[in-house]
Amino acid sequence: MNAKKFCLPHITLRGLSNENIGAPILLCLHGWLDNSASFLPLTPFLKNYHIVIIDLPGHGLSEHRGEGSYYHFSDWLNDIYALIESQQWQTVTLIGHSMGGMIASAFSAAFPEKIKRLVLLDSIGFITTHENQTTEQLRKGLLSRHKNTLVKKYYPSIDSAVKARLKVSDLQYPHAELIIKRSLIESEEGVSWRYDKKLQQTSLYRFTHEQASNVIKSISCRCLFIGSENTMMNSAFVNFSPLFNDISCYHLVGGHHIHMEKPQQVSKLIKNFLI
Repeated sequence: MNAKKFCLPHITLRGLSNENIGAPILLCLHGWLDNSASFLPLTPFLKNYHIVIIDLPGHGLSEHRGEGSYYHFSDWLNDIYALIESQQWQTVTLIGHSMGGMIASAFSAAFPEKIKRLVLLDSIGFITTHENQTTEQLRKGLLSRHKNTLVKKYYPSIDSAVKARLKVSDLQYPHAELIIKRSLIESEEGVSWRYDKKLQQTSLYRFTHEQASNVIKSISCRCLFIGSENTMMNSAFVNFSPLFNDISCYHLVGGHHIHMEKPQQVSKLIKNFLI
């Protein structure tokens, strides 16, 4: 995989690509606080496609949003639109994991003419807030911006940073290490996170269930969902999967990063879906 740089009008994104120009485009979107490295175990099995994986703004090696800017969900959609337009891609297949799946779903609903297929990896629907909690959500979001969360934390080694991530996820060590190496800055003080600390702030607003349902119902392309066994009875899966116009669903034994744990099985399902 080769390093890529995308200079958009409002921000510069970094990422990876196999540069298989002319083949069908698979645009991959990672999850919250991950980066493009999370798709690396999958890429050897999808060589016949033009794979493009981006670090979303504030993640990995991509630029952070400017001073006074925050990470609103709708802005992720603007980033994807600007990227597709800048590369003059006619259509792409979006592959999204976790938060990346939410972004991919919303974009597919809003711009069906740009999306050939949609693949969701352990991600379905959206995180929602009941309309009666709108004011509470707004308050929590604003207060989170004023907490002293921007202090940089240092770890004595990459290993210690990996182990810190393992404590708050179900990642396996090699997979956590792969992601974290692209998320760290080394200095005399030790290693610290590269990602924008503002990513950890609470959203000021979220879709209501009705709004989220409207977006899912608006997705017109064929969709594939591949989830871990834990999502089979997950409320998001139960509530949102019946709303898709055309979706095939598979559950594999594994954790939230199922595409890293079972790349050969996941890629086989993806290739069969794209035929």
